[in-house]
Amino acid sequence: MPETNRNGSPYGFDNPMFKPFMDMWTSYSEQTSQNTERMMHGFSDGMNPADAYEKFRGQWMDSMGQSIDAFMRSPIFLQWMRHNSDAVTKSKEQVNNFSQEVARNCSIPTVDDISGLFERLHSAEETILLRLNQLHSRLDRMEATLDGLVPGKAESGSGSGAGPSRSRAKPKKKAATKSASTKRARARKS
Repeated sequence: MPETNRNGSPYGFDNPMFKPFMDMWTSYSEQTSQNTERMMHGFSDGMNPADAYEKFRGQWMDSMGQSIDAFMRSPIFLQWMRHNSDAVTKSKEQVNNFSQEVARNCSIPTVDDISGLFERLHSAEETILLRLNQLHSRLDRMEATLDGLVPGKAESGSGSGAGPSRSRAKPKKKAATKSASTKRARARKS
């Protein structure tokens, strides 16, 4: 049980310095309690308490949503958001510049370096493949010309359509000359 002071008031709140303060808060508490009770009775109108609570909650959420929407459309909030997004963008640029500087100083390739190298290699590959196709076409034309000049070549069936034939038989004239020169060299030695 709380102790009473000599004037009969608990905790000494009859002090003239605390009395107006305590009266104000007591009045506020009573009014709040009465308003809450009136509000809940106004919601209920014969409803069970759970439904009355849901109705109150829905009205509260609607009013909060409208209040937040009005705040987010205010010029102060929009200016703050612009300032914040500018600061984030500037910070990201500074971080990217710093990381690129560190990579450059440490000789670490960056994504831009690798993508540039890939593009150059791809371009070189395209150029080489184009040149190889040109050389292949030129070689095919030369073989076709040679096939028309050498007698019996077209009849031998070497042009089967599976691609150009690269192996050619050595002329027999050189083979005969070689064997004659080999015979002469052996005859001199003996």
